[in-house]
Amino acid sequence: MLAMLNKSLNKSLNKFQRLVAAIICIAVFQPSYCALAASEVYREVDENGVPSFSDQNTPGARKVEVKEPSTFDSEEFAPPEYEYKSKVQDPREAKYEAKIVSPANDSAIRDNAGNLTINVSIEPALAPGHSAALLMDGMIVQQLIGAGGPVSLSGVDRGTHALSVKITNSKGKVIESSPVVSVTLLRHSIQ
Repeated sequence: MLAMLNKSLNKSLNKFQRLVAAIICIAVFQPSYCALAASEVYREVDENGVPSFSDQNTPGARKVEVKEPSTFDSEEFAPPEYEYKSKVQDPREAKYEAKIVSPANDSAIRDNAGNLTINVSIEPALAPGHSAALLMDGMIVQQLIGAGGPVSLSGVDRGTHALSVKITNSKGKVIESSPVVSVTLLRHSIQ
């Protein structure tokens, strides 16, 4: 009984070793070398229905048709080389359009926790040395980077607030201002 188990284990181990060798061959070597090393592949299914693959033809195995792998020359499909040029070459020439995309002007928002999300758009993106800030009631509440984006504020007092964006140059001079957007925040009041 032990001899049969040992023989079965060796047979399974040999199949496993051959499978591992085939996988390593495919993974490590160039497809052309692998095709030369293992030009024929055979598939066999054991009594438990477990398939195994080998480069040796054994009784009950059938030949598997292995197609040539698809290959391509990476130089042929290389992206074209180009030089990135910013839309703004000289920060002194930058002309911006800054606006508050949402909430809309004269809108009313109900949030009892005082949370407010403001979406800001700056086009083109800020040039080096320029900065932008979101203002609420004339006070800076958030510095902005790049092309703006969403800004989340919390603990905003109830009432009407004036929102705007100011862009300044490296000397702190305002070079662009967005139109003012009026937003009313509605919060429950306990009296």
